[in-house]
Amino acid sequence: MERITLFRTVDGKTFSTPEEALEYESIMREVQNFLLAFAENEDIDFSNGDGYIQHPIGTRDKMGKKLVELYNRWFKPEEPFINFSYYLARLIDDSSMKCLNHLSYRIMCIDREDREWGQPYFADNPGTGKDKKLN
Repeated sequence: MERITLFRTVDGKTFSTPEEALEYESIMREVQNFLLAFAENEDIDFSNGDGYIQHPIGTRDKMGKKLVELYNRWFKPEEPFINFSYYLARLIDDSSMKCLNHLSYRIMCIDREDREWGQPYFADNPGTGKDKKLN
């Protein structure tokens, strides 16, 4: 039998070195602090298209740039991403990096008019949800 040591972060992800775990938690805190600037109301159940949260103009782009910056810092790809894309969102989802996945999902829920819907479907098809501002 072999003894192994893992380091668990506050969200349950495990790493083989403390440095990796600390860097991950640093990125996680950075995402949390970044998202504080953007309204997110846990009390609103708008996942079925019952309305949207209106953000200031440029919110989706700002979030996308932050996500790209964090992805490039953590994964260090040979060819860094420049802009947010659904391909990048898929890579993040497959990586099981919860904090980046949360940011990516929120970006996908924001339409061209910076309205955040409860799920990506309504951001892609805003005419299908209620035209009701919730904030």
